[in-house]
Amino acid sequence: MLNLIRGEETSNQVGDRLARLRELKRGRRDVRIMPTVPVCRYNSFTIEEVTTTYIRFQKGGFANVQVPVERIGEVLETGAHEPPTVHLVGRLQLVTPKQNWYFFPEPPSSSDPLGIGVGRTVPRSFSFSEETNQLLQMHPHEVRWSNPENVPDREVFYDVDGRYLTNGRQILTCKRASTV
Repeated sequence: MLNLIRGEETSNQVGDRLARLRELKRGRRDVRIMPTVPVCRYNSFTIEEVTTTYIRFQKGGFANVQVPVERIGEVLETGAHEPPTVHLVGRLQLVTPKQNWYFFPEPPSSSDPLGIGVGRTVPRSFSFSEETNQLLQMHPHEVRWSNPENVPDREVFYDVDGRYLTNGRQILTCKRASTV
């Protein structure tokens, strides 16, 4: 920020990014966060808190996501009618059983043809962890294995570690269970 005041070349130092995020928070400006997995169709987050160690973002009044300051790569203005974009060194990940967004330090692979993030191989007849089972009781989902060509039409299941589950060529997909 001091560089901007002095009229010097703009810098992308941590302090400058924090100052920009504080300014956006004061102005109650929504921001877009990149990357998100899956790609967030309505990518609009508010900045709730800026500290020297983390930034807390909120989505839709419920998702409170803390991102370590050193994982904020850059804050970019994208145009007069578009929200600024916060680029992460890592990823914001939807975790299916928790139905919430979380920060994970591993970025998505640039060679991922489906754009679905980081996978984990499991046996075809595996058991969810106790934590996942308990969460799925609160947020029931029907799960099934899908071929990669069907994944764009389905919701990928992301476990509590932020990874999708795969077995051979198949990927675990889900949909919210109907309640009667």
